[in-house]
Amino acid sequence: MTNWGTNPLTRGAYSGALPGMAHMREVVAEPVGDLVFFAGEATGGPLAQTAGGAMNSGHRAAAEIYSALRNSTLMSPCPNGLQLCFR
Repeated sequence: MTNWGTNPLTRGAYSGALPGMAHMREVVAEPVGDLVFFAGEATGGPLAQTAGGAMNSGHRAAAEIYSALRNSTLMSPCPNGLQLCFR
């Protein structure tokens, strides 16, 4: 059990789209270049407004970040070949 509903910073809040605007969640989830990435229940696609949506969006954002890093000139394969290392 958590105190999420009594947390003064969230008060148990979750996102809610205005009627006809739910499609904008996809726009909000888009990264800004390869620098800023978004996750959270509001960007959870069909599971928006749920913990499952938050988790799925975190996995999606992590995959986007990994892809951006793989394509970055700041990263190169590590000697073990399994990870990426900063240059």
